[in-house]
Amino acid sequence: MHERNPYQDPKRLLWLAEKDTKLAKYINKKHKYVSVNWDDEEVKRTVSEAILRHDFGIDVRLSSDRLCPSVPNRLNYVLWIEDLVNSLHWYDCQDPSYARGIDIGTGSIAIYACLACKRNPLWSIVGTDIDADAIEHAKRTLDGDMSRCDDCKVTSTAQLRSRIQLIHTHGSFLDMLHLDEQYAESHESRQKVAYHFSMCNPPFYASQEERQESTDKKQVAKTWTAGSQHELYTPGGELAFILRLFEESQQWCEQIVWYSSMLGKLTSVYAFVDHLRGVKHSNYAVTELVQGRTKRWVVAWSFRGSRLPDSLGRGIPKIAPASTLRAMQCEHLLNEHNSTCTTAQFLSSLDITTSEGVHSHPIHANDSQCFALDFFSPVWTRSARRKRARLESCEIQNDRPILAVNIWHASNKLHIQWTYGMDRALFDSFSVHVFYQLRNRLSTMLQSDELSHLQPASR
Repeated sequence: MHERNPYQDPKRLLWLAEKDTKLAKYINKKHKYVSVNWDDEEVKRTVSEAILRHDFGIDVRLSSDRLCPSVPNRLNYVLWIEDLVNSLHWYDCQDPSYARGIDIGTGSIAIYACLACKRNPLWSIVGTDIDADAIEHAKRTLDGDMSRCDDCKVTSTAQLRSRIQLIHTHGSFLDMLHLDEQYAESHESRQKVAYHFSMCNPPFYASQEERQESTDKKQVAKTWTAGSQHELYTPGGELAFILRLFEESQQWCEQIVWYSSMLGKLTSVYAFVDHLRGVKHSNYAVTELVQGRTKRWVVAWSFRGSRLPDSLGRGIPKIAPASTLRAMQCEHLLNEHNSTCTTAQFLSSLDITTSEGVHSHPIHANDSQCFALDFFSPVWTRSARRKRARLESCEIQNDRPILAVNIWHASNKLHIQWTYGMDRALFDSFSVHVFYQLRNRLSTMLQSDELSHLQPASR
């Protein structure tokens, strides 16, 4: 479970039960353990309604013929999306507080849009669904929003409603992009960001027969989850769904910074990553979300330059993308407590942070050990260094960085985190250059120490 998910603590349900008499009769407490019969659809609906009412201020009555969303499970996905948005490079997201997103298949209560916008008061989300009844029900849910909760700030109904737009689509996943004339006219406009993320949670199965077959294989007596046909089944199942979404995303490419989907079958995740690798698409992410005994997975991909840290994008090691982090031991040269040379001094000695075509600034104020570097030209290369030696100016032909990295020193290592760029070769080239220079400095310093030991002690 995500570290910021409050429902990892069973006591949260006890706290809710004290405030909700309907919920209380379904909560069983024995010693320090709290148990809930999650196989009972009525129990699941009651728990979800209580969480939404008391923790998010959303008053909703979940219908018995509609899918009951597990709020803790959905929240895990929302929290991961928050981490993704906060990791975006400034070129793709000037201010994460004002992120815009798309929820594909938003459902009858627009659960992801509601959770995301309640937690992030300046976010806006477009929720789409091919089920017209689901869209109408979601609109009524928002219109009836209590806009109060016991443990969060008050948000006016009008404010939440104004930040969640609900659209009935007719087959295309990204129909709403056609509605935004600002982005739909020219090829040049497709370089602009319309949305910072998309999210979806497609049905697992292609048919009731496939669902029954899956249940039989598990050999566990389990009550089937209630839901509409649109919520439970999709042509070809979840893998076909996400492959169609990827195909459609290539039409819009950079207008959405990161496309994503939650999946219920690990086999689907492996198959989708195989497809990405087959078409040579390397900027993707995979992660695992765990909620009790339930596991779900998120896959994401981007046509833009923002790169995710390994903690977000490499959650399934066997099929993870290549790492965006490089590190080198340097305990004798850089030390955060008693430094022979600060990170800033070391970078300055490389003659790159002050070069034309480079923006450099501390990631945190008054921190000489942690820097963000944006390169608009490959100033670290041998040819660029020769030009500077001849006092020739550097040609800058990009309005976006060709490479951006964060560099910091911690745990006796110099770390280089790739944060932006379309070309991994540039990241590798820069890392090799920095570590080569660092290795030379270390070698020189160690040789100097050895020579000093050979000098006679002064009297």
